[in-house]
Amino acid sequence: MTLSCLSTLYPIHLSTLGGYGAFRKAKNGWDNWEYTFEHSRRTVMFRTVKGKTLEPNRSTMKFGSVDNPEQINFSLPDDHPDTKTVLARTGTSGKPDLYVGCAKWNRQDLKNFYPKGTGDELTYYGTQFNAVELNATFYNIFDADQISQWHDKVPANFKFFPKVNRYISHLKWLNDIEERTDDFIDSIVHFKGKLGTTFLQLRGKFRPKFFNRVQSFVEYWPEGIPLAVEFRHPDWFDDDIVADELYQLLEENDVANVLVDTAGRRDLLHMRLHQQ
Repeated sequence: MTLSCLSTLYPIHLSTLGGYGAFRKAKNGWDNWEYTFEHSRRTVMFRTVKGKTLEPNRSTMKFGSVDNPEQINFSLPDDHPDTKTVLARTGTSGKPDLYVGCAKWNRQDLKNFYPKGTGDELTYYGTQFNAVELNATFYNIFDADQISQWHDKVPANFKFFPKVNRYISHLKWLNDIEERTDDFIDSIVHFKGKLGTTFLQLRGKFRPKFFNRVQSFVEYWPEGIPLAVEFRHPDWFDDDIVADELYQLLEENDVANVLVDTAGRRDLLHMRLHQQ
């Protein structure tokens, strides 16, 4: 079992992740990266205005933040009964892999983190953490050269956990996004063995009425590329029938459920592991 703890300015994300596997999706023709990268390449599209790439929104994340965190009850809910079943199937042999990191590595967001004279920020970051959330992929889809540069700057045991592009999750709400999903996958496979779990963060207003879209997305996602999904609307967990249907879908498709532990959204905190 692999655990990741990836921190933004406020939330902490904990996800149970599966073992890393080869990329294999017969219906879309994804080849095993260990042998070839001769994918069906597509032109990477960026949102532009007058020929200039739009810069991502750099505003501080406010999701789940509170003015007085000392007043929050940070106790954890009881484990879901099926968590014991998952742990029993997984077994206790060996030690779990633990990945800890931040959402970004740039100097502006990690004030006072880098010593004076630090040259390349990612290279130094890779000596202090063994993972990064890679929030940058939420705003842009990067070409193979850029991904390869990042790949080469960190140790062999380092993992990148890319966030699914916002065009897929926030602009299109998982509707009619197959081509852009293919573009996104065409990009992240170049992390090779340093690719951790990709995670899909859904809008706060994305309710269970869109269950079919979630089902279509996870069934379309290539096998062998670990995926986790973050649901931000409490209706996914408040209704036992909805929650059980969701858990079944995720388990059948080997997809992890992100656990969100943040001060202002204790209604989203749940303790349910999934078999991977």
